[in-house]
Amino acid sequence: MKKIYFLVLGLVLSSTFVFSQMFPAHFKGNVFTGNEQLIGAKVQIYNESQMIGSTYVRDFGFIIRLELNTEYTIKILHKDYQTALISISTFYPENDFKVVIPEFDIGNIQLIKKVIVTDKNSSEKLFAKIAYNSSLHNFEFVK
Repeated sequence: MKKIYFLVLGLVLSSTFVFSQMFPAHFKGNVFTGNEQLIGAKVQIYNESQMIGSTYVRDFGFIIRLELNTEYTIKILHKDYQTALISISTFYPENDFKVVIPEFDIGNIQLIKKVIVTDKNSSEKLFAKIAYNSSLHNFEFVK
């Protein structure tokens, strides 16, 4: 019985390690309108205009895990609010041997009420750009 327990425990730990190695770039954030948290807002992850994942804002906000060396667009959506876009580049220099990349806090994303628009693209607004900084060994906001 002990052998089975340790085998299962080993499998769980190794799969957790593999998952964290596959998606080493962690980003967290939260979504508000004014002082009200928008629990249930949808967070969609896109790569080359194809949605590859999604999650929802919970009481703690949201956490997404991304692969390195890829460009992503994150869409934050909630009914009756403008969609916020976040551009994230996880390109990471091969010669940067830092093993663990710290989690990056995007912060509080403020959504604003939609106004009547005729152009669909004008209901989406770029909120931030994020990229890896080799000298900091971490991600940062890009101007």
